[in-house]
Amino acid sequence: MSDFFDHPVVCNAGPILGLSRVNQIDLLLRLFPQVILPREVVEELLLIPHADTPALQRQLSAFHRLDIPCQPERRLLADLDLGEAAVIATAVKRQITGILMDEKRGRRIATLVYGLQVKGTCAVLVAAKNRGLISAVRPLLETMRARGYYLGPQVVTEALRLARE
Repeated sequence: MSDFFDHPVVCNAGPILGLSRVNQIDLLLRLFPQVILPREVVEELLLIPHADTPALQRQLSAFHRLDIPCQPERRLLADLDLGEAAVIATAVKRQITGILMDEKRGRRIATLVYGLQVKGTCAVLVAAKNRGLISAVRPLLETMRARGYYLGPQVVTEALRLARE
């Protein structure tokens, strides 16, 4: 069985925002052969007030950005925001089995309805530690949360357990 991190993924805004708060967006590029951002996700990221938008735009240029709107099915848009729906629809259309998303509802729909593998920001940090790309997960999670990125207490506890911290 191959590792989730050996394959291209479609990424939602959440993991990029979380990792940007601790200057670790590059982990995505170091862990995955390709990170695909649907146009809807890029637009969402550029609309969010961010302290250093030019820096974020430079970082986003390293990802595979789709220029054509994805146009997700109505049933996806009924339950999810446009970015989450676009991530799932893009993965399904491109036959990519893995997505990066933190939002609970989107993760549940991606997994149960579409059979996608889903990982979030915490899993990225644990994988980065396991591969020697970072020395510890805890300080990054603490900083992320202190800078306003929401991560549920159970998710954090599980990430720290997996990171052996």
